[in-house]
Amino acid sequence: MASEPRPDEQLVSRAVEAGLSSQLDAAENVSVDVRTDLLHAVQGQVDSVAVSGQGVVMQGLTVQDMEVQTDRIQVNPLSILFGKVEFNQPVNAAARMTLTESDLDRALNSDLVLNQIPPLHLSVDGEKVIVSLQPPLKVRLPGNNRIGLDGNARLQEPTGTRQLGFSVVIIPRTDDRPALLESFNCQPGTGMSIAFTIALMQKLQEILDLPYLQIDGMAFRIKNLDVHAGSVAIQTEARVHRIPDLQS
Repeated sequence: MASEPRPDEQLVSRAVEAGLSSQLDAAENVSVDVRTDLLHAVQGQVDSVAVSGQGVVMQGLTVQDMEVQTDRIQVNPLSILFGKVEFNQPVNAAARMTLTESDLDRALNSDLVLNQIPPLHLSVDGEKVIVSLQPPLKVRLPGNNRIGLDGNARLQEPTGTRQLGFSVVIIPRTDDRPALLESFNCQPGTGMSIAFTIALMQKLQEILDLPYLQIDGMAFRIKNLDVHAGSVAIQTEARVHRIPDLQS
């Protein structure tokens, strides 16, 4: 159990908390616990940072509940005084968050997330096909440890461009089993070949099997997904090189 923060740690924590809160659109509650002292803070050394919040909204994206914990880090000394932690070197962090089905829908259809999803490049019968997701995307959390996704994609083929409607069901990974692509269904009448369907399913399974993902300044992996009807609790581990400005 962590000890009570000293007065100097409380001072630094409140400064960071104020700076973080100023970058959020809204939050029911945000709490920051920085373990350091004023001398080390001025030198840019922090033993750990813990952030917790409820009802956090940033750039229109909502997280019902969140906890973030880092290990020892070095930061830009001036950034602490202005309540914004900027890293001088990569930081290891662990996070837990709870999102509802509607939270995930808004996130997946936001420019912030869509811009981070690269097109898929497939080889189908020796020809190159590029698959790009197209909003709107719809998440389904029926429970039973399943995650469903319905949406559309644009296919760029040698013969031209066309749209594809699809429905995917994923079984998240557990400690003793990798993530599985349970089903992939195309919208009736789209005329997808068996070769294309197999190539796409293989590519999706490759993505599910990746040990980690890289997104704008950090590498992370999903450690655990606890899926309930209508909501999901996500645990992640990350190595963060930088944190993008939430106001950009």
